[in-house]
Amino acid sequence: MKNLNVVDERGENALLLDQPIIDLTILDQDFERLAQAASTATLPSEAAVSSVRDEDDAVAPRLEDLSSPERDGIDSARVIDLVLGIPIFIIALPILAIMALAVKLDSRGDVLFRQDRIGRDGIRFKCLKIRTMRPDAEERLQEMLAENPELEAEFLATRKLAVDPRVTRVGRFLRPTGLDELPQLWNVLRGDMSLVGPRPRAVSEFEICGGFPAGILGVRPGLTGPWQVSGRNGITDEQREAIELNYAETRSFSGDVRIVCRTVFLLLTLRLRGGT
Repeated sequence: MKNLNVVDERGENALLLDQPIIDLTILDQDFERLAQAASTATLPSEAAVSSVRDEDDAVAPRLEDLSSPERDGIDSARVIDLVLGIPIFIIALPILAIMALAVKLDSRGDVLFRQDRIGRDGIRFKCLKIRTMRPDAEERLQEMLAENPELEAEFLATRKLAVDPRVTRVGRFLRPTGLDELPQLWNVLRGDMSLVGPRPRAVSEFEICGGFPAGILGVRPGLTGPWQVSGRNGITDEQREAIELNYAETRSFSGDVRIVCRTVFLLLTLRLRGGT
């Protein structure tokens, strides 16, 4: 036994305690056993994703064996997003103001449409868009799908409708040009999204599918991406997942530049269709 003199930070009220000295040799033996156990442990060979919910009811997938260039060092994609995103957002402000006015004059309701989407690591965030549909679009969709089995099959296959009666007059112009997604530049600046990446999925899609591949959830969703420049209206959900997973696993700076150039070309030729 050894007496330990405990003194408070002011040097007063010293207490005398009887405390046994810890045998450091026992700790050394414990650490050796832990090191041997760690050296023989095996990690999962494949990435896995399972859906759980945290206390705030936000989707929080469990990711195993997950790695990406953004996690291995400096997040270069984030640096590029800020360097390019800030001036683009400033330039886009007058266009956003004109679109906001047009939406207000065209139909009642909010200018912005906010929807819960799934971001990197399964973190939920509010994805912004210029509203291009009726304010009761979600309720109307459920009614349409219940009344028309063909529309339901189309929506389940592509998560959209080629001819959607819920779209407003202004929306019929904005959606084909993709201008309704310009507010997502704010999501990019906030760090919810990136300029290029897989498109963010709605929470309902996540729940229906039971999760997405870890490779897709390992990167930030993008304002534009491989799905948009690959003829997105004619691509099934399975094809979209394969395209975006391949992008996430092989992404590169040059590849992102090609996607941006392709996006600009499609915007200029009005061939980039509106969607999710």
